[in-house]
Amino acid sequence: MPPTRRHFEVVLNRESGTLRDLWHEGFPDELAAAFREGGADVQLHAGTAKQLDSALRAARQASPDAVIVGGGDGTVSHAAAQLVGTEMPMGILPCGTFNLAARDLGIPLDVLEAARALGTAPSTAIDVLDAGGRISLCNLMLGFYPAMARQQEEFHGRAWWRKTTRILVDLRKAFHDCPPLRLDLDTDERGRITRTTRFAALVPGEYEDILSLIPRRQIMDGGTLGIYLSHHRTLPSLVRGMFAYLFGLMEKEPELELLRSRGLTLTSGRRRTLPASLDGEILDIELPLRLDLRPGALHVLRPGDHPD
Repeated sequence: MPPTRRHFEVVLNRESGTLRDLWHEGFPDELAAAFREGGADVQLHAGTAKQLDSALRAARQASPDAVIVGGGDGTVSHAAAQLVGTEMPMGILPCGTFNLAARDLGIPLDVLEAARALGTAPSTAIDVLDAGGRISLCNLMLGFYPAMARQQEEFHGRAWWRKTTRILVDLRKAFHDCPPLRLDLDTDERGRITRTTRFAALVPGEYEDILSLIPRRQIMDGGTLGIYLSHHRTLPSLVRGMFAYLFGLMEKEPELELLRSRGLTLTSGRRRTLPASLDGEILDIELPLRLDLRPGALHVLRPGDHPD
């Protein structure tokens, strides 16, 4: 007996960089055909970022087997906020710059290949980060990166390798222009931990030590928040730390600290706000900021978990 075909509601942010490049009159039909090849029938909803919420509501009301979201990491996290705490699985079509969440889940980065892979992908529960009411699937970054990205509006929507190259080129100036940042972390387990750093990343899970230009998590359901803190005080030491990351040697990097917690309150001396990057979105976060890991709060389609 042939397997039952799934039905997906597919919500596309046409303003995402990849979809802007791919979109043509026949693209919706090509995408629907790719899903059918993978074992799923679909209903497509394509619109602007402002239309995303209404499209997601309509998709959920159709009671599909999963809601598929096409966009960058910011779009994906925004959609996840509507699905957290429900039994409705979310699938991801990688249509952004870095596509961190898609990479973590083993989803092909080619959009049509991703559609085929999602058709029979199993559902699994992963942890998410609740950052003051905002849901994050990937990371909250503090320090020189969000300050640098804010000054470079053209960062948004660029190809990942161009964006990475630009970061490396601007690293020297950013390192000197961004003073060390005091972070006060009032953790649930250990009380207050104070560190001074130029870069910090708070991640729902932990990164994998592998040779890669893009960070990828090996743990997405471990029930802990990974807190990566840079203690590199000179530019050469920071460059060394970046090479340690690229060659999968983070655990051996003496000036990179990893803390773990399930929840904490973040302050920074007397500061009332901090520039931050939340799943690629540059914003000012208000302090104090409560950060809580929500274990297994989101169901996602994960092709990498498919049995052989």
